[in-house]
Amino acid sequence: MAQFATAEDVHEQLGKLLRSIAADPELSGQAQRLDAVVQLQLTDPEAQLALRAREGQPVAALVGETAGDADVVLELEADVAHALFLGQLELTGALAGGRLRTKGPAAKVLRVFPLAKAAAPRYQQVLDGEDVPLGEAPAPAEEAPGAEAPEAQAAEAPAEGAAPEAVEGAEADVAEGDARAAETPAEVAETPAEGDDAPSAA
Repeated sequence: MAQFATAEDVHEQLGKLLRSIAADPELSGQAQRLDAVVQLQLTDPEAQLALRAREGQPVAALVGETAGDADVVLELEADVAHALFLGQLELTGALAGGRLRTKGPAAKVLRVFPLAKAAAPRYQQVLDGEDVPLGEAPAPAEEAPGAEAPEAQAAEAPAEGAAPEAVEGAEADVAEGDARAAETPAEVAETPAEGDDAPSAA
C-alpha cells in the first residue's frame, strides 16, 4: 500500500521532516555543510519540496514549492523518498533501476544521502505522531525585476555509467550512520550529457 495518497500527505509528513531538520541544531548544522539548495521532485503523487541549506545561512524548508536556484535535484516517487528518509533505500539498486535520478554537481549530490540517513530517527518520530521541533517554511521570495534564478547546475545523469567509487563511498557512510557530510570523491566519471552533469550517486 502506498504511503501517500495525496500531495497534502507528502507535505504533511516529508514537509514536516524538512521543517524539523531546519529547526534542529544538529541536523541543520549537518545540512549547512551541504552548502546547497536541494529540490525533491516527487511523483505518485506529484509534489514539490526543497531544503535551502547554504553554509552560514539559516536552513529553511520549502513545502509545495519549486526552488528556482536548486543546486541538486532528486527525482523519485514519493514512496521511494519515504524509504530514503527512513534509511531503508538500497541506493545502488535505486540508481541503477532509475527509481532515483539525480541532477547537480557530484560533490553536493553525494552529501545528501548521509543527511537523509542522519534524519531517519526524526522521520520515524514524525510518522509516529510525536512532537518534533519545527521551523517555519519561508514565504516565496519575490524576484527583483530583471533578475533570473540560476538553473540547476547539471542535466540528468544516466543511471548507467555512475562512478562505482562514488556510490560505494556514499553507501559506506550511510551504513555507518555517519552524521558528517560525505567528502567529495577523488575522481568522478564524466557523463555524456551536455553540461556539468553529476554522476548518479548513492
